[in-house]
Amino acid sequence: MHSQELLRYAHSARLIDSNPRGTHQSWITNFAETLHQYQALQTEENKLSDQMCVDFLNSSMRGTTHLEGVLDTCYTARKAAGVPDPFNITFEEYVERLIQAAQPHDASLGQSRGRGG
Repeated sequence: MHSQELLRYAHSARLIDSNPRGTHQSWITNFAETLHQYQALQTEENKLSDQMCVDFLNSSMRGTTHLEGVLDTCYTARKAAGVPDPFNITFEEYVERLIQAAQPHDASLGQSRGRGG
């Protein structure tokens, strides 16, 4: 894929609109890989900031109820723990938290598929 296509995908992809055949965990992993591919094609000054990558991924979660609040929950927990503002989660940490949050949903899909549902 050309770098502009990768960026266009990162900017517009939404999990809820994608009707993934696989798990939500695999969709999140594939999204993260798309951004890694984009970054690899860029010069250092043209790379996206970590916060921009978090913003793209967070935007892609809108409408997916069990995942869209993961970032807010993380910020709230950090604030409650006394971590001073501004707190910026890394892209990799956000990917990990989303994958963890997706696990119960994905497990329930596996169980319903196993029962013929």
